[in-house]
Amino acid sequence: MKRAALIASLAALLLASCALSENSHLFRQGQQLLESGRASEAAAVYRQGLSRDANNADLLYNYLYALYESGSYEAVISESAAAIEHFPYRLEFNRLHARALLAARRHAEAESAYSALIALNPADYPLYEAVMESAHASGADDLAKTMALHLLDVAAYERKALTVLAELEPQSWYALALAFLTPQH
Repeated sequence: MKRAALIASLAALLLASCALSENSHLFRQGQQLLESGRASEAAAVYRQGLSRDANNADLLYNYLYALYESGSYEAVISESAAAIEHFPYRLEFNRLHARALLAARRHAEAESAYSALIALNPADYPLYEAVMESAHASGADDLAKTMALHLLDVAAYERKALTVLAELEPQSWYALALAFLTPQH
């Protein structure tokens, strides 16, 4: 009886080890494809892994990220919404969802998604900064301004926030404050 239990335990460990090894191979292959600019192919590799291990959050995130990198924003939006429900404590799905909304130029929805994400951790200043910069670059000026205004009170981000605000409103006091903070040579 003990021997049968030992053999069953060893078999289970061997199967788990094989699955981990296969997933490691998929992760490496997908990463190599992403690094070489072949995001669609990377997404297919990760999708293949998900067909065997549908509850693997890391494979799912990599799949969605590869889709994002390939420009399939609408697919990322719909599939990340399902991932958020399935893995509610994995905030990287929320971030990717919001990024895809912004990239798809669905600014109001992106602002709502980012606001919900920031509400979960209001002191995540690097997130405010990343959102501010992405929003500014993509023309989501209201979102960029909202994030910049939050960062004005944080000394480490004040200059970056003022830079964005001054670019958005060149005739405002933000430009004067930035000029005051910027050393003249």
